[in-house]
Amino acid sequence: MTFSASQSLVWGTVLLCSQALAGDGSTPVYQWVDKQGQVHFGDKPVDGSVRPLEFQVPPVNGAGSENQAAQQRLLQVMTAERQQKKQAKEQARAQRVEQQRHCDELAEQLNDLQDGHFVYYRENAAGEREYLDDEARSRREDEYRILFQRECS
Repeated sequence: MTFSASQSLVWGTVLLCSQALAGDGSTPVYQWVDKQGQVHFGDKPVDGSVRPLEFQVPPVNGAGSENQAAQQRLLQVMTAERQQKKQAKEQARAQRVEQQRHCDELAEQLNDLQDGHFVYYRENAAGEREYLDDEARSRREDEYRILFQRECS
């Protein structure tokens, strides 16, 4: 297959770009000029005098270090967000555990009041026991029932 000079230039550019993007150097690119003066590119040498082209892609105005810095900042932000989410999740779990403990305690106290098998008392400001009569026990039972419904249902 024969290419014109412009086609050879286009294909040569394509080969150069693909080689530069690949960057692994495993497939060399060769350049030669035929008897008509046309420049050719290929992945195989035509004769022993053709040498492979060397490619090096220079960094673009230090963009690599800027990209690395931006990636580092992004990584730090993502790590901080992940930590905040983890802490919020742990705090929510601790609140649920505490709420469940509170509701279990209210349910136990309500059951004790409803059973009526125990003598109920409360401590006054002086730390002395004040025993509840049936009316006070009934009021306390109603208070605990309302409290339980409001906070645990």
